[in-house]
Amino acid sequence: MVNKRTCNSKNLLEQILVEANPCKSKLLITKREVFDVMEKKIILLTILLIVLGIMVFTSFGRAKAEGTKTSVWDKAQEMMDEGKYEDAVTLYSLAIEGNKSNPDIYDAYFSRGIAFSHLKNFDKAYSDYSMAIELKPSFKEAYLERGLLQLVMKKLTGAIADFSKVIKLDSKNYVAYANRASANFILGKSDEALADIEKSIEINPDCAGCHYSHYKILWSLERDNEADKAFEKARLLNPNFKRLGGD
Repeated sequence: MVNKRTCNSKNLLEQILVEANPCKSKLLITKREVFDVMEKKIILLTILLIVLGIMVFTSFGRAKAEGTKTSVWDKAQEMMDEGKYEDAVTLYSLAIEGNKSNPDIYDAYFSRGIAFSHLKNFDKAYSDYSMAIELKPSFKEAYLERGLLQLVMKKLTGAIADFSKVIKLDSKNYVAYANRASANFILGKSDEALADIEKSIEINPDCAGCHYSHYKILWSLERDNEADKAFEKARLLNPNFKRLGGD
């Protein structure tokens, strides 16, 4: 039981230790409780402000990074449009280094690959197309460009594999059929080449290059009447085409 006289004592030591004394006044308890509540509120408010500050800073940083990415990519595309492929490579490289975690980064690799192709740096172009495909396995445009590149590099088996992948992803892609026909024709696979070029014409009857390739294949097979008809169709679409053999 608390001794009231001890509680009411004016002894200096008791006044100093009053907050530790079990008989401290209700007034002191109230003040202390108010102080504790205020102190807790201040601490919570400080924490909240810190968290909000971090969120704002992070959001600003992300927005700034996105803005940088967009401007670099846009500028790189401008360089491509102007035929400044070396500058485009530099800018796409910056975009790639600064945005490797971006889910659309495959497009930067693909575009840089096209720039490398224009610069005839075929090994680096091949590497970039392959990276774009690795990041997005359904990227038919990358398979097509890599196939065309391999056709130029005389890697015909690889080219046919890439064109076949494009056709699997897009059965109406007449460009893939036409170029697979070219690869098969070079390999001496005339039947496969003829089937592919005729399929490309079926998909797009207005493809002048497809008709001209059809003519060349038929001409090489000495199917002259059919070759003449194919040539006339090609000439209607593009008067600049010339007959083979100089006649």
